Amino acid sequence: MSQLRRNINFWEQCGRLVKSIKASFIYIKNRFHLKVIFTLICAYIIFLVISVLEEPIACLPEPFKTIFSIVKVDNIEGFSILFVALFYIVDIGERRQRSIDEAWQVVYAAAAAKIEISYPPRIKALQDLNSYGESLKSLNAPKANLENINLKGANLQGADLYKTNLQGANLQGTQLQEANLQEANLQEANLQTTDLYKINLQKANLHKAQLQGANLRAANLQEANLQEANLQGAEMRKTDLQGAQLQGAQLEGANLRAAQLQGTNLQGAQLQGAQLEGTNLQGANIEEAEVKNALFIHNDGLLAEQKAKLKQKGAIFP
Repeated sequence: MSQLRRNINFWEQCGRLVKSIKASFIYIKNRFHLKVIFTLICAYIIFLVISVLEEPIACLPEPFKTIFSIVKVDNIEGFSILFVALFYIVDIGERRQRSIDEAWQVVYAAAAAKIEISYPPRIKALQDLNSYGESLKSLNAPKANLENINLKGANLQGADLYKTNLQGANLQGTQLQEANLQEANLQEANLQTTDLYKINLQKANLHKAQLQGANLRAANLQEANLQEANLQGAEMRKTDLQGAQLQGAQLEGANLRAAQLQGTNLQGAQLQGAQLEGTNLQGANIEEAEVKNALFIHNDGLLAEQKAKLKQKGAIFP
């Protein structure tokens, strides 16, 4: 038991030592003059080690011999190079935080000024923030021009992008749950595998948008323009597509269970292998779509005449 207690005390002391070293490093890092002194000491220690090992280093093969010769004790230029390199490493975290703070300032200033025209500094700032792993959750940029922006993998949950121009934007794999993109321009945007759960895309322009594998469950797409959009394998359970334009859209293998398609234009839409169980098709021209192997079960609004045409096209009615 006494041995166990000694082991516990040892590890507790190690933990306290690590915390103390960490706190000291943070204290030094936040004070420029101490950071310079710390870097000089580290550089000097490295030089002392090199001087002690000078003879063994002479026996090393190239290019290691040349590299270590740069930091010989009598080489002041080498010492300067080493100091600058170490200082760069020590200061890298602080530079990163400064860049993040400056980027947020640009974003906040643009939002406060309600800038609607193309504003490259804001686009760069948002891209930089995303590359640093910063969350863009609840971003406020209504009516902003963010054409061709690259926010791949960004967290934009709950963002307000009302009437925002995102034409040609790369939003692949982004999180846009419950975001507001009503009347937004997403023409030819890349939204593959994006999470759009409960998003508001009412009257949005998604012409030729790439939405393969996207999660559109319970999304609002009323009167949206989805002409020639690619929705292959999309999750669209309980999605509201009332009055949407889906001419020529690719919906192969899409899950449209319990979706609302009242008054939807499906002329030339590709619905092969799609799941339409419980889908409301009242007033939709579903008979003008390609429906081979599409599954229809308990569909409200589907007329007998339409059903007959769908069967002729290879639709499945269990």
